[in-house]
Amino acid sequence: MEIFPKRVAHSGTLVFTSTGDIYTFAPGVPVDIVRWGYTVNVVLGDNTLIIKADSQLVGASRGDGDVGTLTPAIATAVGKGAYTENVSPGDTDFPTTPFELDAGESVIFEVTDLVASTGTGTMWVEYHERPFVGDSNQSAAQGNRIAGMLKKTA
Repeated sequence: MEIFPKRVAHSGTLVFTSTGDIYTFAPGVPVDIVRWGYTVNVVLGDNTLIIKADSQLVGASRGDGDVGTLTPAIATAVGKGAYTENVSPGDTDFPTTPFELDAGESVIFEVTDLVASTGTGTMWVEYHERPFVGDSNQSAAQGNRIAGMLKKTA
């Protein structure tokens, strides 16, 4: 299989002091999410912050932290942050257990009921792009990474 280089997507500035959805990562090509996290640009204080990453897959209900949950539970200085990996330790260059996301699907990052007293930052997602594979005769379980896409007919 062809290995694509790692890429990183960044959100705009986000406020971590209230609950709700803060960032949606919706790539236009199939990707494997390797790790995700945040970097602080205004001090994150008195932190009991919990960020959940919920999948929104084609034809499925929104997940509830199924991509991961990040609970740093510490005050964070400017330029610092926290992250979590979707791979086993030591498995970051050629991951065998990433979170697969196909074209048309997304991951929604949400601050849950516990928030920081102050702070803003930027969410980021590190991923590998993957090729479109499969055809309309294959199911997603058979490795079809374009199951949610419609083929244009003549």
